Formats: sequence, structure tokens, C-alpha cells
Amino acid sequence: TVRDAFAHLRLVGIPAGLAYAPPDIKVKITEAVAKELFVARARDQLTSFSRKSLCFSSIHPVVSVVMVVFNKFELTMLALASLRNNYAGDIQLILVNNGSSDNTRLIGKYATGAIIHHLSENIGFLRAANMALSDVLAPVTLYLNNDIELGFGALESGLNTLAMSVDIGAVGGKIIRTHGMLQEAGSIIWKNGATEGYMRDALPSAPEVNFIRDVDYCSAVFLLCRSDLLKSLKGFDEDYSPSYYEDVDLCARMFKAGYRTVYDPAVMIYHLEYGSAEHSDVSIALMRRGSKIFRQKHVDFLETKFEKSDENISRARFSHLMKKRVLVLDDTVPLRHFGSGFVRSNDIVNAMADMGYNVSIFPVNGIKSDILSIYNDFSPTVEVLYDQDINSLKKFLEARRFAYDLIWISRIHNLSRTAAIFDEAGISPGTVPFILDTEAVTANRELAKARISGEPGDFDLRSVLERELSGVQVCRHVTAVNQVEMDQLREAGLKNVSILGTLSQAQPTRQDYNSRKDLLFVGSIHQEDSPNLDSLHWYLNEIMPALALEMEEVPLLNFVGYVDPRIDLSAFDNEPMIKIHGYMPDLEPYYNENRIFIAPTRFAAGTPYKIYESAAFGLPCVATSLLADQLGWRPGAELLVASVGDPKGFAQQIARLYCTEDLWAALRRHAIERIERENNKLKFTEALKQIMEKALAPKLSSAAGRKHSAARKPVTVG
Repeated sequence: TVRDAFAHLRLVGIPAGLAYAPPDIKVKITEAVAKELFVARARDQLTSFSRKSLCFSSIHPVVSVVMVVFNKFELTMLALASLRNNYAGDIQLILVNNGSSDNTRLIGKYATGAIIHHLSENIGFLRAANMALSDVLAPVTLYLNNDIELGFGALESGLNTLAMSVDIGAVGGKIIRTHGMLQEAGSIIWKNGATEGYMRDALPSAPEVNFIRDVDYCSAVFLLCRSDLLKSLKGFDEDYSPSYYEDVDLCARMFKAGYRTVYDPAVMIYHLEYGSAEHSDVSIALMRRGSKIFRQKHVDFLETKFEKSDENISRARFSHLMKKRVLVLDDTVPLRHFGSGFVRSNDIVNAMADMGYNVSIFPVNGIKSDILSIYNDFSPTVEVLYDQDINSLKKFLEARRFAYDLIWISRIHNLSRTAAIFDEAGISPGTVPFILDTEAVTANRELAKARISGEPGDFDLRSVLERELSGVQVCRHVTAVNQVEMDQLREAGLKNVSILGTLSQAQPTRQDYNSRKDLLFVGSIHQEDSPNLDSLHWYLNEIMPALALEMEEVPLLNFVGYVDPRIDLSAFDNEPMIKIHGYMPDLEPYYNENRIFIAPTRFAAGTPYKIYESAAFGLPCVATSLLADQLGWRPGAELLVASVGDPKGFAQQIARLYCTEDLWAALRRHAIERIERENNKLKFTEALKQIMEKALAPKLSSAAGRKHSAARKPVTVG
């Protein structure tokens, strides 16, 4: 016999080569047990402070931290250690000891440099916090509980968010209880004066709580405020003494004074809920009392709030109803490294966020990328619904039936796939305006494929286009990426069509012509019928052999971009002059080292982002006439061009550009000028702004408009 499972693994399992079989047991820790562990950890850490104290000496403090304590010395020291470890800058610490009988009386020995008020009796949190306000020296004040631990970078994140705008008065964070579930992610104030911690009991990783938003209030467990604003409001209203609802009232008064309260998910606080209270039933009684006082003081404020109901949560979680809410649907979460139009979609979403819209992204096909890459690609105010897909769309829409002012659908096929689901959920273009961003008219791509396959006569572009655009007429507005496709959509009978092009900002790489070598092709390959995969095969089989006749030494072709793991690239395994790099997070070195960019694309629709990007980096391009027509660029001025069916001509253009420095410099200069003139951020944003405003303009004269107006009233539950 063996004494335990580990001994069995070492003595029997490994020597016998047995498969590992860890027990399929998920241990669920109750909140009661988790609280005991939290307190035990605080107690176990106490011995450390006998050897080294926490230093809070400050000359020019960045933040003044106000902490009111009553006994629970071990929790206070855990919180202070967390604070000191969390932020390296100068902190002014102001402690108010509310008549403690434990070692809190000796806390000055263990937290040096702090301002400490030792009171003979417990005067309550509110009065003690107001007493400390007169000591505040820093431009920012943090109210902080003594029963918390701060998550990584919490204080710095909060300070950065507070500095984002002069009208932000307070910042709060994601408060997580000891067993790992949420206490609140910002809070809601309902019309009846009740409050609700948003997403209580949800996982902290839930997409609904991982974006910055304006909220009604944040708890004083962690509340970062502008000191001058606090002092002008005279701190907490003492009518709420001894405690509870004072933070709700403070944020309401800030709002009336023209300041916002902002929830920042990067501010993570682990909280021993009710850890600083003597009895939770006493806390609940004080909450009820505070609610009554709040209702009496803020009748006008409460009139602007929603009736308490589950249906209203998705709107009530935002404090500013003037900000329009937009639901964006795309094939997947539009991460930039996916290419295939997703870069442009990403720019659209971030531009919407920059314009002040509250944006939610719904991936129709889901998303498999890791959570870090997802959030790194978007404005922190964007809600990325990474755990959703078309199978959950109906349930999602039913839960948020009244949540959105505008539906933005990227790609025509997503409108076709989701139209019936929207209708079943009670949302239609008659109740909420829809904008269709075509991204690309795929009928054009299919026509180009038919031409290269030698069967263009069998392809009826008109009928294919009619099928593709069936149902599009219900959309309030439709966007095209270029003039060619806009004209095509209008000829098909669509009226409200605008061009929304591609954003690209010039950032020319530094290497000169003589310091560069080789060819570059950047693109993504998601499917076997990908235009970029076809381009690689065309280059390998036809262009490269022709290039060998034009140049003594064929330059290496570097292909960089995302490739789906299921794609077969074996044809390139033994080809030394083609190197497949796959996805690279930083493309600048490739644009800086290679001499020219090639785009041997034989079928495509929309516009080629890859050429905008190469031009922005200052890398001259050889492309097919198909892409030049989509761009509207001048052959010989901004790029060199060869016909789709002319591999020899394409090879000649590569050789010509590769070997002619003056031509290289001229194309580089002209392409950069065109990018700066036509694809700048100001022009892109203005075009998007006009499209959004046209779609959101009320159409109250129509029956659909009257239906929309009636359906969008706040939901009242009796």
C-alpha cells in the first residue's frame, strides 16, 4: 500500500507509464469559508510588520488616501500593505481611528508618515471621513475601506481614468467578494431610490463588466475623487451619518454639479463584504434609513431614472441617457490582425467610441482568440461580447430589446443571417434604425473568380447582385467602401447610400531604397478560397517563373499575416524564395526592411487595406488592375499595375520597380500624399459622423417612426 495519491503517482503510476487521471472534482468555496480565509491571511501577515513598517511619508503627494478604521487591525494592515505595494508614487495617508480597542491604537508604529486621528469614540464613517478631508493636500482623494486588497495597478488605473476628462468627478472599480464573485461593477440608482450593484454574483471576467462606462455611482469601498470638487461639496452629507448612502448622495450631487462618475474595470478591489461592520443586520438597517433620506433629497434626480426591472438594467447601467447606444454585429470580434476587412471594422468601432457612442460588439460566429488580445484592440469604453454567437443572439436581443438606439451590421450576409432573429426578438428596422456596412459587394468577387476560371459568360452579375441585396432595402442607411460600389448599390435601387472609406495614417518607415531588399506581401488567409491564398499560388506558379526571366536573382517573397491552422500551405514548403511568416504583432520591421510590396490579387471586392497600409508605411506597390480600380489610384503615379491575366506583365513591373530608385521614390511620395489627403482620421470620422446622425434622425412623420417613439419608452413594471 501507498500512503497517498502523490506517492502512488511516483511509485506506481510513473514507472508503469500510466496516464495521468486527475480527479474530476471542482471544489466550490463558499463565501463564508472564503471570508475566514481572507481574515486568516490578514492575521498571518501581521508578523511581517514587526520587522518592517509601511512608509507613507510624502512631500508632494499624488493622492490623499482617507481610511476610517474601527478595530480589525489585521485587516487594516493587509489593506495598507496592499495600497503601498500597489502604487510607488507619493501617497498622503490619513487614518481616522474611530475609538478602536485593539492594536489599531498603535498603528502609527507600523504605518509611518501617516496622519492619524485617534478618536475616543466611534463617530461613524461619514463624520470621520469629513474630518479627514481638512487634512487633504493632494489634488485627488481616495476613500478606501480597510477590509480590501487592491488588484494589480488599481490605483494607477484609477488616476489615469480620472485624468481622461475634466468633467470626471469620481472613479470607482470592479469590487470582487472573497469567493471570487462580483459585489458590483458600478451601481444603478432606480427611480424609487433603491440601488443595485450591477452584475452582482457574476464572474469578474464577464464581458458586461469589462469596459469603462459612466455610472450612477460607485461604492466608497474605493472612490477616487477630485479633491477640489469634494471640498466644494463639503464632503459627505452628514444627514446620512453614521454611514450608508453617503456615497450614493455624493455621486448624485457631483452629477448635478456637472461631473461624471466613471466605472473602470481595471480598478480591481477584493473586498471582505461587511468586514468593517460589526453586524450585517445593522448595516442593512442603515441602508434602508439612508435610502429614505436620499429619496427625500433627490426627487428631481430620481425622476430621470428608470423604473426598477430586469428589462431596464441594460440601459440603467449607463448614467448618461443622452449618449446613444449602438450594437455592432460582425462575423467575429474585429481584431486588427485578422485582416479581411476587420481592420476597417475595428477602426469604425473605435471611431464610434471616440465620438461618444456606447458601443457593444456582437460576434455572429463567435471568437476564439484569448481575452488579452481582444481587449487590447479596442477603446476601453467598448463592450466586447466575446462569449456570444448567433446561437445566443435571440436570447441576447430579448434581454436587451430596448437597449440600443442603432443597429450597425457589418457585411451583407450578416443582415441575411440575423434578420429573422431580430424580428423574433421584437426588434426591426421599423423600431430601431439599421445601418448596413457592406464592407464589400461579394457579387463582384464572384464575377472576378468566374473570369479567372474561364467561365465569365455563365455568370449573371445582375441576378447574383439582386440575391445578395435582397432585404437590404429595410435599412435606414447603407455604406460602401468606394465610389464604384456606391454607384453599383444605387443602380440596384438603394437610396440612402454613402461612402465610408478606409482609415490609414501615414507613418513612413526610415530605411532608404539601397538599404532594403526582398518583396513583401501582407494579408490574412481564413479559408481555402481566400483571395490571398490564390495570390500566393499565382505568384508561385506563374509570376515567379516569369520574374526569373527578368532578374538575375529573384528576390525573396515574405508573406506575413494570419493563416487559419486548417489551411494547406504544403505547396510552399520546399520553395526557398517564398517565406511564410504567419501572424506577426508588429509589421513595422517588415515594411522597413523590404524594398517593394506586391498585391497579386485576382479576385476581391471592396478595397484592399493591404495597399493603404503599405503606402502609409512608405513601401511602393505593384498590384493588379482589379485593385487599382477599387482604389481609384493612378497607375504609374501612386502604384504600378498589371492586368489580372498577365503574370509576365506583373513580373516586369516588379523588376522595374525593384531596380529603379527614382521610380521607387516617386511612387512612395505620391502614395503617401494620397493617403494623407483621402484617408486621414478627420475625413474618416466626419464621414462616419454624418452617416450615424442621418440614421438616428427621427422620422416621426412615418408610422414606423411613431411606432419607434412609443416602443422606446422606459419599461415600467408595476
